[in-house]
Amino acid sequence: MPPIADLDLKIPLNFFSRHNLNDKKTKLEMECNHLGFLVKDGFNFVDGNKIQRIQCSACNKRFGNSVSMYQLLSYQNQLKELIYELIFSNYRETEMAARWKIPQPKLSQFKKMCVMQIVKDHPNLLQSKSSMLPRGVVLADETYMGRKGNSNTEIHMINAEFQSIATGSAPKGELAESIQKVFLQIPEPQRKKMKLLITDGENSYGPIAMNANSRVIHVQQLHAKPLLGQVIINKYRKFGPHYLHYMIKTHWKAFNQGSKVLGFNWEIKFIKGVIQIGRGRPKKSDEQSNKLRVWRQKKNKYYSNAFKKSGYAEIFFNAKTKKISKRAGASQWMLEMLQPVQKFFKEKCITSNQVESKHSQIKRKGASRKQPDSQYADALFRVCAYVAEHNCIPRFTIKGRPLFKYLIDARRPLREYYVFPKKNSISKQLLLSAFIE
Repeated sequence: MPPIADLDLKIPLNFFSRHNLNDKKTKLEMECNHLGFLVKDGFNFVDGNKIQRIQCSACNKRFGNSVSMYQLLSYQNQLKELIYELIFSNYRETEMAARWKIPQPKLSQFKKMCVMQIVKDHPNLLQSKSSMLPRGVVLADETYMGRKGNSNTEIHMINAEFQSIATGSAPKGELAESIQKVFLQIPEPQRKKMKLLITDGENSYGPIAMNANSRVIHVQQLHAKPLLGQVIINKYRKFGPHYLHYMIKTHWKAFNQGSKVLGFNWEIKFIKGVIQIGRGRPKKSDEQSNKLRVWRQKKNKYYSNAFKKSGYAEIFFNAKTKKISKRAGASQWMLEMLQPVQKFFKEKCITSNQVESKHSQIKRKGASRKQPDSQYADALFRVCAYVAEHNCIPRFTIKGRPLFKYLIDARRPLREYYVFPKKNSISKQLLLSAFIE
C-alpha cells in the first residue's frame, strides 16, 4: 500500500498501555506470589530467536522480553494505516484480512472497539460551535445501514450548508418518538431559528412544525409511485388547545421555471386538541371564561358554512423581482407560506435530494455494510458523518496494544546488517537503510 498523506492528521491517536488487572478493586486482591500459577503464554521473536513467555494465571502478570522502541513505533504507524483503511476506505474486510494477515472477526471487533471509543470520548460529535442553522433550514430523512437496508433505521438531519447537525437510531415502531429525540439534540437557541423543514412524505415530522406554532413551514416531497412529483407545503396555527392545518398542494417544478402563473389546490383542516380541565368534562363556567372564549369563536367560525375549507388558487411569480403576487382565489396566508419556500428553491426543483446525497456520502466512508447491533450502527453512522465533513477522525485513546502480535510478529521488516566475527563473539553493524525505514 502506498504511503498515506497526512496520516497523523487524519488518524490522531493517543496510545495508552495499561497493565491488565481484571478491574480488581482492592490492593489485597492485586497481591500475588505467583507460586503455582505460572503458565506458558506464547513466544517472543527477537532477531529471529524464539523466546518463551510466562504468565501468572492468578493476577495475569506477564514475564518476558520487553517491546523495543522500534517495534512500538512501527506498530503505532501500522495501526493508523489499518484504522484508515477500516474507516476511510470501502475495502471488504475479507480482503483486508488476507492482506494484513489478521482474522476477519478480529478486524470487525477492533473496528467496533474504535468506533464505540470515539463516540464515548466525543458524545456531542456532530454539534458545531458555528451557526448550525443558516437561513433557518433543516432537511431531514431516514436512511438504513447497508446497501439493501435492514431494520436499523437512522434518522439524519442536516442544515442548508450540507452539514450534519443531528442523527440517531429509530427502533421499530418508535419512529415518531425517535424523530423528536433527534430533533432535541439540536441546541434550543438553534431550534428557535428554524423556519423551514424539508422532508419526504413521512408524516411523523409534522409535530415538529406543529409545536412551533406557525413559525415553521413544513415542505413534504411525496415519493410514493401514485403521488410521485407532488409536493405538500404545510403550516400549523394554534388557537387554544386546537390547531388549524393549512396545506398547499403543488408540484416539484413549481419554481424551476421563469415568470409564470402558478395554480394549486389548497386545504384547511381542523385538528382537535384536549380541552378537559382536570378530571371529567369542563364546567360551563370554564367554557364561558375569557381564557377559552377566543379559540371557541375560531372553532365555531371554522365549522360555519361561510368558512371555505378547500379550493383552487393562482399566484404570479415574478422572476426579476423574486416576488409573489395574488391572483384569483389566493389569500395572504398563501403568500406567507410560498415566499420562504420560493426563496430557498428559486430556479430549483422542490426536493429533499440534498439530504439523500448526504446519506450516500456518509455510507461511502465505510458504513455500507449491514450492522445487526443498532447501537453500533448509530455510532458508526455518527463517525462516518464526521469523517465525511472533516476528512479526519476525532482524537481518541487506544488502551493496551490490540492486534500487536498480528502487526509486529507477521509484518516486522527484516533489518540488514554486516557481521563482524571477533575472538569470542560476533558483532553486527546495521546498514543505513535500516535507519531510513
